[in-house]
Amino acid sequence: MKERWSMALALCAMLALPGAAAAVTEGAVEAAPDVDVGLALSGDAQSLLPGEDAYLPDPGAAEDERLILPAWANEETAVEPRFEGGYPVDVCQAPQLTPGEIARAARLKALYDEGLATGDGASVLGVTEDVRVGVYPLDPEDFNGERVYHVLCGTCLTDEQLLAIIDAYHQLGEPFDPQAICYRNCVRGGGQECSRPYTSEERARMEQLSDLIARGLIDAEDACPEPPVTMDTDKPYFMGLDRVTLLPYRRLTDEELVGVLAMQGAAKLSRGADGFEAQARSLLCKLLGMPLSAKAGAVSEGAGYIPLVRGEDGQVTNIDFDGETREDQNQRAAYSLSFTFVGETGRLTRAGVLFDAETGEVVQLYLSEENRESAAAETAPAATPEAALEEAARYAGTLGIEPREGAAWASMGVVSTNWGACYALTAKLEEGAWAEIFVGCDDGAAHGIQIDASGRFAQ
Repeated sequence: MKERWSMALALCAMLALPGAAAAVTEGAVEAAPDVDVGLALSGDAQSLLPGEDAYLPDPGAAEDERLILPAWANEETAVEPRFEGGYPVDVCQAPQLTPGEIARAARLKALYDEGLATGDGASVLGVTEDVRVGVYPLDPEDFNGERVYHVLCGTCLTDEQLLAIIDAYHQLGEPFDPQAICYRNCVRGGGQECSRPYTSEERARMEQLSDLIARGLIDAEDACPEPPVTMDTDKPYFMGLDRVTLLPYRRLTDEELVGVLAMQGAAKLSRGADGFEAQARSLLCKLLGMPLSAKAGAVSEGAGYIPLVRGEDGQVTNIDFDGETREDQNQRAAYSLSFTFVGETGRLTRAGVLFDAETGEVVQLYLSEENRESAAAETAPAATPEAALEEAARYAGTLGIEPREGAAWASMGVVSTNWGACYALTAKLEEGAWAEIFVGCDDGAAHGIQIDASGRFAQ
């Protein structure tokens, strides 16, 4: 099988996806043996993300000894709160209704169904300001099957408040069961500020995003058009807690975390932005879906690249390959920046931009997973060329990348990469720009993409 080392044409090692890379020594190109330039873990790649249970509320929240039920917990008539120093005394912060409230709610539900009790008419469905009691519809896909969330004050709920909850369920078309209000769908009295704790991985990304916002590399207002739902509470009834946030029971996106930070007042500092990193980050986020929190490496100013000229079929026409040597043509100086992050698959992922040093124009973008335990290039492919084409089109679609009108994805054959043998699928985008996706022969999955616009500088 003849191997083609397409990514080696980007002379900086950070861009080398296939297994044979071009060495760079003070700007000179040298022949190099097979070099693994991927971000490898020992053995098979392991997920760096926590398990699904890490995104669920803590069941211990209902059993915390600090959240013991108040003295009025078993009272089946509403108890007026007593205040000291502006805050109520003897409150419930456990995420549930008390036994007395459950009994009252059952009686009131029966009266509501018969039309004999309607409350004071004040709706608590979806309220977000000065909240004492609130009921919120949930997407069960985002909340592990939960359909309704409750924010409850710490004082004993009045009959009117319980009837408002019952009426909210009626408006939602959901069955009401007071005993089903629990730690999975409720916060109460300032006991918790979020529907679930942040994971350590999410907190690490929040720190990174906060720094990027401060440096002006991310615009917090533009980055998250729909932040997580947040309610401003009536503070005394939540023991001073002024806000409750509904965090989905899944890994939060960078955009959602930026929304949280924006609500917390994160802002750009006076020191301003690093323009180069800001441009590279913006391009990779918009064009290749890189997360906002991706960590930037050092800028490389000693790189170089060979502009590629391709025929209409996508084949490179200005470079000769024989598996051992390469004809060096029209080398140009470049500078580059790469980023790392944990992708949705849980694997460490690298993305980067290559800029022409003379013009400052972008000549190459790439996104690639860490290399896994690779299959030999000579191994018989398990995925068919047809399936690889379909996978390339699917993967490109997830990134919003479409071939230009009249163009389509085409196979360039099998190449050797850090992920083992891969099909290389190429499509023409805008004039002078080509996309190349690498699909594993053994697993049929896309592992990386390169967008090359260097042909405009070819001679």
